[in-house]
Order: sequence, then structure tokens, then C-alpha cells
Amino acid sequence: MKNDGKVWDWGYNNYGQLGNGNNTDSNVPIEVSGRSQVTTAITEVPQLTDMSAFPNPLEKELTISGTKNSGTSTIIDSNGKEIIRVNTLDGSSKVNIDHLKPGFYMLKYREAGKIANIKLVKF
Repeated sequence: MKNDGKVWDWGYNNYGQLGNGNNTDSNVPIEVSGRSQVTTAITEVPQLTDMSAFPNPLEKELTISGTKNSGTSTIIDSNGKEIIRVNTLDGSSKVNIDHLKPGFYMLKYREAGKIANIKLVKF
């Protein structure tokens, strides 16, 4: 979906699943026909751009830096399950992640109505 609300897709189309009125595959995005603009309830949330987390790939301890106010950091696994939640300190905070299994994680940080999301990996 583009910012104007129009829906675009691409891929196999042997059953007409692209919604463009034919059965021709497309390797480039095409506008879905017969649809009006789609309205979503998603609102833009201010992002924190000066926040970072290291090391990444993860080792035994994660350092979250660039936090200006006390906030909340949550580490979520690839299934969407919350694994760790901590209140962070001004400046930087350290989180013990030694017990995390190898895999992909998301660090979600919230502070004063702003958020940051950082992808993490542990081998």
C-alpha cells in the first residue's frame, strides 16, 4: 500500500490473485484494480534516531545508548513474545541477554511518546 492509499502487488497470478483483472504474472508492482483508496488507522509516531544498541550480533550483554529520558525497552522474539522488559536509564543501560537462545529479536524502545525499533540477532 502506498502513502496515497492505493494497493500495489506483484508475483504469480495464475489464479488472478493479483487483483488486476487477468492471469498474467508480474515481476514489477502493479496497481490492484477495482479498489478505492484504503484508509488505515495507522498514525505516524515520532521516531528516536539517536538511539543505538550494541553489540549486534548479541553476546552476553546488550548496551542501549542514546536514551535521553527514562523509558522502557522490550526485547521481543520472532514469534512476537515479550522476552525481556526493562526500564532504561538516562544515557545508556546494560541488559543481560546471556540466556537468550540463538535467533532473531526486536528491541522496542519507548520514551515520552517516541519509539525506536532495532533488529537484533544472536548466534
